[in-house]
Amino acid sequence: MDRLFGKERVMAGAAYVSTTLTADGSVQQLRDDPSFLFGARHESQKNIAANLHKLCSTSAFESILSLQIEQALWDKWAVLATLAGMTTLMRASMGRITDCRFGMEATTTMYDECCGVAQKSGYPISVDVKDRALSILLEKGSKLTASMLRDLDLNQKTEYEHILGSMVDYAKSVGAPCTSLILSYTQIHSRSRKKLKKKQRMNLMY
Repeated sequence: MDRLFGKERVMAGAAYVSTTLTADGSVQQLRDDPSFLFGARHESQKNIAANLHKLCSTSAFESILSLQIEQALWDKWAVLATLAGMTTLMRASMGRITDCRFGMEATTTMYDECCGVAQKSGYPISVDVKDRALSILLEKGSKLTASMLRDLDLNQKTEYEHILGSMVDYAKSVGAPCTSLILSYTQIHSRSRKKLKKKQRMNLMY
């Protein structure tokens, strides 16, 4: 977007909310601590960001105006990539994964890989942020899954290239270990291609 519109026209933000669709199509919130974090990436955006913060402060979610929004985006990406990577690879909720013998270790390994990519990209993730992230990812009995898994199960397009593929690309470019991420990316890529070919065959039949 920076290349298309210029950095001065692109603000940044991250929504922290966990939801799922129930059988009747209702939206169920899995956690009761939604928040919206955003901030200016250019001097010209500071007044807009301040006004947005004032407006959002009256909402039901927590509004957070970040002075280091680029770092915040890496903080979220590391969690999101781990959540998407683990739940699509194991095809299960985080609670079911961490209940397995090596589930917590596997999850922590993937998250550590994501943090390593951030570190070598110039955006080291703080200990406090890591602790909060792991408390969510490793929560016992959690029903948390990535929307990517739900989309995959419904034969919908997913954003795996943007979330997992880009993380692997960054890892390769900075020389960061990414074995777990590659495994996760490879399985969802092959699974998505299989579904696409099946859909193409169905279309040809009609």
